[in-house]
Amino acid sequence: MGCEKYKEFISQPFDYNQLGTLDNINCQVLFDGWTGKNMGNWVKYFNDDKVVLEFYAGVCYSIKRATTTWQLPIPKTIDEFINDMNRIGVEINWNKFIDEKFEPKDYFHTEEISKYFTHLLIKLKKIEDIT
Repeated sequence: MGCEKYKEFISQPFDYNQLGTLDNINCQVLFDGWTGKNMGNWVKYFNDDKVVLEFYAGVCYSIKRATTTWQLPIPKTIDEFINDMNRIGVEINWNKFIDEKFEPKDYFHTEEISKYFTHLLIKLKKIEDIT
């Protein structure tokens, strides 16, 4: 899915600092809504939906949601991270970096572009959510 430039981008290595910089100030933050904490030998991120991600020294990471925990290998690429979150049903949101680097048509299915702009207008309080 997406243009070649986008496919190349999401094929880049994943780094948990892409959720929020903790220990690699040279890493570009890509996702909104995560707060991180360095726990010593591991790091923890959480969001407003009470999802907790715990990364353990390059070995594995866990995704905790409600009363369920999944343990997975550390994603090698950004795409693997996105697929893990999608498979478990954790909503993730790109931050403004993606909008500066790509057009929505570069990474959305055609039918999702309208939903994207509607969601954006609701977020900006330009229209009301009628769902």
